[in-house]
Amino acid sequence: MDAFNAAQAGILTQVQYLRQHLVPVTPPAVADEVRDFIAANVDMIAADGQRQRAAVSNDAAGRVNAAADKIRTACGVS
Repeated sequence: MDAFNAAQAGILTQVQYLRQHLVPVTPPAVADEVRDFIAANVDMIAADGQRQRAAVSNDAAGRVNAAADKIRTACGVS
């Protein structure tokens, strides 16, 4: 497996883990941001896998980072 495929497999593994562990008692402020984080990650690997323009992938990567920042804030982690 090359590095690109390994990276995509790693992201998909993390996404599946988050989906399995996002339980109904998760505070809505956290759950919404985790869902945004998941969606942005899926968009990013789809853009990369489809060899779309770098701007499309970079936009998704920016959304991943923004969602991660919001998750940290919602969880009180700096």
